[in-house]
Amino acid sequence: MRWQEEVTLITYEMQWAVRFFVRKSHIWASASEISGLPVKAGNAAYALCQNDMWKQIAVRANRTFTYINTAYKCPLLLI
Repeated sequence: MRWQEEVTLITYEMQWAVRFFVRKSHIWASASEISGLPVKAGNAAYALCQNDMWKQIAVRANRTFTYINTAYKCPLLLI
């Protein structure tokens, strides 16, 4: 029973990690377009680069978790 409980918890932690990475991606995407305020080109470029980095981490983590854990289900759309 303890082993099954651990497998269940790890599966949820995998989903939480991917959600966290996707959330960070969205935060950086919105940072590049602050509503009503001018954003410098360099700042916007950095925010978009961070957005892309977090999105790639989410995709890689999702792909890896799907491969190593048959109980894992993708928590949400990654784009």
